[in-house]
Amino acid sequence: MRKQRSELIIVVLILVSIYTGQRTCCNAQVKQEKLYLEFEQLVLTRQNSKAIAAGRVLFERIVSKYPDNNSLHELQERLKVAQYLTELIGRNLKYRQKKSIEDVISLEIELELPSSGMKEKEPGYLLAPAEQLYWTHFESFSRELNIRGVSTADSKFLRGYYCLRMQSWIEEVANVVTKVVITNPEFSDLSYYSFVLPLLYISEEENDWKKLEFLFELVDSDNLDAISDFCLLRVDRPRASCAIAKYKAKSQGKSFSSVDWALAASTKCFENHRLDLAEKILNKTIDALGDKDKIVELRLK
Repeated sequence: MRKQRSELIIVVLILVSIYTGQRTCCNAQVKQEKLYLEFEQLVLTRQNSKAIAAGRVLFERIVSKYPDNNSLHELQERLKVAQYLTELIGRNLKYRQKKSIEDVISLEIELELPSSGMKEKEPGYLLAPAEQLYWTHFESFSRELNIRGVSTADSKFLRGYYCLRMQSWIEEVANVVTKVVITNPEFSDLSYYSFVLPLLYISEEENDWKKLEFLFELVDSDNLDAISDFCLLRVDRPRASCAIAKYKAKSQGKSFSSVDWALAASTKCFENHRLDLAEKILNKTIDALGDKDKIVELRLK
């Protein structure tokens, strides 16, 4: 009898333990879902600084929750690279702007005062060309972002957090570049740096450039062609180049033909000894066409 009672007590304790564990787990899940909803609301209402702060805490929790998840490690690597590039470009361009202002002031003083024959040598920051930064870090972004081995809710949050951080850094770099170019029009080629992160972030197969049209608005209309050529010839991104050309035509109230653009772009590629890229552009355009006359024209090209 005592044995049966002991066994019954053990069974009851096990059931209570299971119930308590399930309830605790359920409460934790509800709390986590609430935090995700709060994060989404902050993003929707464009409270980016608060969303980033809240998202950073949630992101670190997920990383701790899945310490051996390789797809999370890849995501962490992307975020680290993006932050590094943002800080590198921002620091260098701010220094260049400050140095330019100091040079102007120094020149004015030198015109008023006799030269002492001594000039202080000041070390500057060396910033690699924009295309070099792109190709150096291309590998970290070359594969499609595929978050595996986490819950659906975690995956949704991670994608949202990644997009938020990338867009925030893209805007930060764009604002710094714009300030430098406005005060120093002769530095218009610095606009290329605004496109390093977006080109890494947006896949060539995605039609996502409309989300980042604000970048095109920050570039002087006369410089858009140079940016388009940069995307085409220096970083092998024809779709980005086409998106910029299309935006320019729209902003000027002109019609845009993707076929005409493909013909012009392939000609530029031939002239710059990029036969492989020219062939790629023409073949993709042919595959997308239903116009037989245009197909013949492109095949002759």
